[in-house]
Amino acid sequence: MDIILKELGSGGSSFTFPSLPEKIDVSRNAKYQSYDLINGKTYKLPQGKECNEISWSGTFFGEGRYRKDGKSLFFPQKDFMKPKECEKTLAQWMKKGKPLKLVVTGTGINLNVTISKLETSREGGYGDMSYSIAFVQYHSLKIYTMKELNRKSGKKGGKKKTESRPAKSKGGTYTVRQGDTLWGIAHKQLGNSQRWPEIYKLNKKTIEDTAKKYGYADSDNGHWIFPGEKLSLPAS
Repeated sequence: MDIILKELGSGGSSFTFPSLPEKIDVSRNAKYQSYDLINGKTYKLPQGKECNEISWSGTFFGEGRYRKDGKSLFFPQKDFMKPKECEKTLAQWMKKGKPLKLVVTGTGINLNVTISKLETSREGGYGDMSYSIAFVQYHSLKIYTMKELNRKSGKKGGKKKTESRPAKSKGGTYTVRQGDTLWGIAHKQLGNSQRWPEIYKLNKKTIEDTAKKYGYADSDNGHWIFPGEKLSLPAS
């Protein structure tokens, strides 16, 4: 299991936390859950629940715990990174409000985030640094001009235009985007979110094969879908 942060966009730098915290706290819709990483169990974020904040506390282990070849005396790590370097990387991302991809392998946590809090302190005789970090889910923000807003809302010459209902679907295909769910695709493309099982049934082989490609045993009945998947849509 690894915790990885990567800058959004091609060619962005990445950071792998050198050790795992005991637990990860996740809050969403005023409900809080803790994910115990020590017991080796696998956890998944429920579909349709938007995450508000992810946080945990851990330790960046000091040079005293590693041999000169970079191998840990106590903890496995391929490439040793000094605690101050870890702190510097995270602090710069937080200061710039850098959009990041947060992945906790084996948990289903795979979100676009920004760092909202980083606190550090020195401890022990090995040069360890304890830290607390928190993330909020990132959503890209589009600023519209009044002209664009009027065009999007269908306004022209000050007259209101009645909102059109989603056109009946004649089938076709849909390419999955970041953050999509079958529930949301059914709502946007078919006009009825309750029809998501039809999409899953129609694309079961594609969805299951892609989930296995990303390391999952299965898609959990369509829970796990990934950007780039081409899904066939049922007719209305």
